[in-house]
Amino acid sequence: VAERTRFCIFVPDISGEHRRTLDRVSVYRVAERGEARSFIGFKHINGAAKWDSYAKARFAADWYRAGGVSLTDIAARIGDRHDTVKRMVNAIYVLDQAEQEGVFRLDDRASPRLNFSHLYTALSRGPYMRFLGLGASWARLEPAARPVPPERLNELREVLHWLYGSRENDVAPVVQSQNPHVKELGEVLDSAEGLAVLRANRSLSEAVASAGAVEWKFREALVKARTEIRIASNSLRGFNGRSNGLMGIAEDVSETAQSVVGRMREKIHAEPSSPE
Repeated sequence: VAERTRFCIFVPDISGEHRRTLDRVSVYRVAERGEARSFIGFKHINGAAKWDSYAKARFAADWYRAGGVSLTDIAARIGDRHDTVKRMVNAIYVLDQAEQEGVFRLDDRASPRLNFSHLYTALSRGPYMRFLGLGASWARLEPAARPVPPERLNELREVLHWLYGSRENDVAPVVQSQNPHVKELGEVLDSAEGLAVLRANRSLSEAVASAGAVEWKFREALVKARTEIRIASNSLRGFNGRSNGLMGIAEDVSETAQSVVGRMREKIHAEPSSPE
């Protein structure tokens, strides 16, 4: 018989009065684990013995998968009032899909520490949703087993490697801190130029600079266009009403302006508000 190793834990001496408080311990007895989920969840998510964000999300996701309860009910039972649990569970579903599809393994991340909040914060932002092919309202719905469309799995691999890196490939994450890097990476995902730079050299700062250059050009062009159209408006007395060519140009300007405004509104409506 193999000899058992004994571990000793030393505790300080306690008085008889305090020792007597250990004679009776309160116990909540339930028929099966599911009945204890509300108590366990509240204790470890909002109570004194708090889990980290990944443990909270995994617990809530397993609870939801067991069936019979909605995420709204789960959030209410564990005291979440900000939809944080729903966002975390949605991120768990994305992460699980990545592992099942073989595009990312959690144990391959570059850092021993898992900054899970990077992922669920990112997935609540419009640029990430668009890049991964997720609908604008997906995070407000009940989780889907495989939320990312099959044709966007390569993009999912890229996002997770930019967030967490890869130990096997000796690749460091480009996101080092949630603020401002998660937001900056989102800006890059919305820019063809910035994305090309990031894919080429994995430099988030250079990619942000490239993406910002495009945004600056758009802003400058828009301001110039407004200035020029105001000049044209103030000079309308110079239009004699007989030049069809000028009328065609004005109609083209109007149609182009409406198109720009429409696309800008689409982007604004596709970008959900985020508490983080």
